[in-house]
Amino acid sequence: MGAFLDKPKTEKQNAHGEGNSLRYGLSSMQGWRVEMEDAHTAAIGLPHGLDDWSFFAVYDGHAGSRVANYCAKHLLEHIVAAGSAEELRRAGAPSPDAPAVEAVKGGIRAGFLRIDEHMRSFTDLRNGMDRSGSTAVAVLLSPAHAYFINCGDSRALLCRDGHVRFSTLDHKPCNPREKERIQNAGGSVMIQRVNGSLAVSRALGDYDYKCVEGKGPTEQLVSPEPEVFEIARAEAEDEFVVLACDGIWDVMSNEELCAFVRARLEVSDDLEKVCNEVVDTCLHKGSRDNMSVVLVCLPNAPKVSEEAVKRDAELDKFLESRVEELIEKAGEEGIPDLVHVMRNLATENIPNLPPGGGLASKHSVIEAVYNRLNPQRDDDGFRLVFVATCAAISTVVPFSTWLQMGDLGLWGFSCPQPRLRQRLAHMRPLLPLDFGGEEQTAPQIKPYAGMPKEVLLLYSSQTRYRLPREILFWLTIACTLTLIALTITVIALSPRCLSWWQTTPVYQVYPRSFKDSNGDGVGDLRGIKDKLSHFQYLNIKAIWISPFYKSPMKDFGYDVEDFRDVDPLFGTMADFDDLLASMHSMGLKLIMDYIPNHTSDKHIWFQLSRNQTEYYSDFYIWVNCTEGIPPNNWVSVFGNSSWTYDPVRGQCYFHQFLTEQPDLNFRNPNVVKEMTVIRRTESYDYEETEKTMMYYGTRFAKEADFPFNFYLLDLPTGLSGVRAKELVNLWMSNMPRGKWPNWVVGNHDKARMSSRAGQDYVRVINMLLLTLPGTPTTYYGEEIGMENVNVSVIQDPFGKFNPNNSRDPQRTPMQWSSGLNAGFSDSKNGTWLDISPNFTTVNVEVQRGDPTSVLEQYRSLSLLRERETVLTRGWLCYVWADGDVFAFLRELDGLNRAFLVLLNFGEDTETDLSVILELPERLTVHMSTSSGTPSSFSKSKITTSKGQGLLLEYSTNQRFHPGHASECYVSEKACYLSALDILYQC
Repeated sequence: MGAFLDKPKTEKQNAHGEGNSLRYGLSSMQGWRVEMEDAHTAAIGLPHGLDDWSFFAVYDGHAGSRVANYCAKHLLEHIVAAGSAEELRRAGAPSPDAPAVEAVKGGIRAGFLRIDEHMRSFTDLRNGMDRSGSTAVAVLLSPAHAYFINCGDSRALLCRDGHVRFSTLDHKPCNPREKERIQNAGGSVMIQRVNGSLAVSRALGDYDYKCVEGKGPTEQLVSPEPEVFEIARAEAEDEFVVLACDGIWDVMSNEELCAFVRARLEVSDDLEKVCNEVVDTCLHKGSRDNMSVVLVCLPNAPKVSEEAVKRDAELDKFLESRVEELIEKAGEEGIPDLVHVMRNLATENIPNLPPGGGLASKHSVIEAVYNRLNPQRDDDGFRLVFVATCAAISTVVPFSTWLQMGDLGLWGFSCPQPRLRQRLAHMRPLLPLDFGGEEQTAPQIKPYAGMPKEVLLLYSSQTRYRLPREILFWLTIACTLTLIALTITVIALSPRCLSWWQTTPVYQVYPRSFKDSNGDGVGDLRGIKDKLSHFQYLNIKAIWISPFYKSPMKDFGYDVEDFRDVDPLFGTMADFDDLLASMHSMGLKLIMDYIPNHTSDKHIWFQLSRNQTEYYSDFYIWVNCTEGIPPNNWVSVFGNSSWTYDPVRGQCYFHQFLTEQPDLNFRNPNVVKEMTVIRRTESYDYEETEKTMMYYGTRFAKEADFPFNFYLLDLPTGLSGVRAKELVNLWMSNMPRGKWPNWVVGNHDKARMSSRAGQDYVRVINMLLLTLPGTPTTYYGEEIGMENVNVSVIQDPFGKFNPNNSRDPQRTPMQWSSGLNAGFSDSKNGTWLDISPNFTTVNVEVQRGDPTSVLEQYRSLSLLRERETVLTRGWLCYVWADGDVFAFLRELDGLNRAFLVLLNFGEDTETDLSVILELPERLTVHMSTSSGTPSSFSKSKITTSKGQGLLLEYSTNQRFHPGHASECYVSEKACYLSALDILYQC
């Protein structure tokens, strides 16, 4: 909350311009605030050849103007830099494709995150000397679209065909989605403010609210991530766009402002004047904040009408005459004050007042006439004398009554005491009061100098003053202690916040096959960067990339030559840094394969070790042997000897995998130290870890957040409901209490699920993956149902040993579109592996936007998983398993909603769950993987087709898990308290 002046500053900052078939005007006024904290941007024509694009923005600063002013100068630069100029030009085409539009939106979001991260480095913002922040509302106009951008509680609206076609939504802490993020970050919402202090939940700056460890920039108490909406432009209908800070919206609704602006545009084509009228009207309606408004008129904006101009002039003339009549009517009683005049006019039914503005919009006209007829009026002087006089007499008689006229922005007074009326009678020409009696001459009254100490002590010690004061003091102390106790209790009872790797699916990228950016037919790091918007669309925030370290590629990257460099096949370290920066700016996490078991025989450590360089001599496992005679009969995973003779050193070295992959000697503390130094990114996938629960560690020694669970990879073997339950239960029943489960249904070493189980079961397997408790992992292409491909030339080293063991079929290029090479590469010479022949029907472009597609159903489940706490925190309870169907419940104590997940891994069937007494009779269909599904089912007759999955929702106060403990599991027990909308330990 800011401080206020004793009178508003009404000087305005104006600007206007035109181009690209539009005109704009803006007005900005300090108003009652002690400092001007608003800023704005207006740019017609953008750099990089985007001359037909325009950008307008309003920034509403708080706690200072530093952030708002910096963003006004540099936000557009960051947005343009975050996107691709080519994609922007594509999005500016008459009929841009959906990926280009999404790329623009992604660039806008990235630009906001980048500038927010950049400003964090400013010394005064970093050390807390400046705690300012700013909301931002903007519109980016291309020839085809209007991109509305909002971060905070400023607002933008589009007027189309005389009505509000679109408006942004305010980001307030009490909004359910915002409140959930704040609470997940360890904060609270009190008196509709973040931690009882900040009134917006999204803003740039405000770094005191962006320091929660373990949370990305979009997961903090206050997020800098904007909401971006694209609206297709309708040249024949779109009239204008208005951007304004909350000082405008505090006193005018969307519809009122739209109607007011339309009416004023019919009177004047001076956009600065129209904006000034908006600001003045809001001031007189009672706005106490800074006020800024930008008006962008499109080709179809209202034009000046002679009839409207005439009507407005007649209204002004009528108001002038009414003010004259009211002043003349007063006669000898003295000139009434402006409050009295406005009060009288407000009671009249005055025709043709501007819609949305009302009488307040004509305040300047009324005040001008009043001042002309009363030139000696000194309002400020009158108030000072009047207050001083009343205060001087208040020790003798009761103080005068104060009447606040908030709607008119003025004050009026009445002093009923006879003595006061007599002493102020000489001021009658200046006062709007009737004191009565004859005019008398009174001596000049000295200003009130304050109450003497003796008088103050006399009154303050009286019981009627002392007792309420003491009651209020101890009541304040009690309330403070109660709030502290409640805060401590809530913190103590709240379960720990889930870590980032528990709240999002993990997406595994095989870099050779994801996206080629340079046309060589092989995927690379820049290709991954170009497709980061795909992960955002799927609501995936953690990306696991298979090895891209420098390598001789004997095992496609798992034979690492240098952990600190990128293999040229995938790019450069600069490409990696750029990818990492882009991911962080979008709130994405990177998981890298970390391979501690072995290195390549080309690694510098091995070269130094084979030459017995002192420090590195014992980095690998060496034993004495002779050539051709291994020291023992141990064999590698390929079936040949685990020992290879090295003629340089004259000894044998140990390798569990290829000859070119010697094992490191972790009994050497220097090896441990060197490998620890390498681990510098946030997360790793510890490869070659056995599928054993011991890798969760013990209560005293944590080893890994979770060892990968590959049990579901065996689901197609004897596919059935019983088989699905068996594999799920195999992990859940053996997992240590309080540990976090995870699920994998595909990877680069196993044939794709769609090929092993069949396309009919892709959707139901994805539903199983995303509705089980824990972290789901998706291998690239599974979100669209990609299949194995019979490649013409084997590339896999394993496959060259044995073609039946080739892993190439599940590593083929990602299918992005129906174009050349499935959109994976522009190469005219083919791709490193063959493209699937079904790429024209199974690709991202075809499935995006189709609600029945595998991609859209995957996205819906991913969004549902984030939105529904019961899916991440709730119980898992098995209720049914047979040859076809596997069904389980997801429920949370204290929450009266629960889900029944029913998955058909067989043929068409009917399931009767009437034996489950905890289920209500009717179950509502929340989601189905098949079309034509009824809206609800009776629990005694749930029919499903082959490969269909159902997510059924129901309301109940009866929980299943208390009576079926052996069939139910939960990692960390939590309960929901609906009265406070919080989770607590129970």
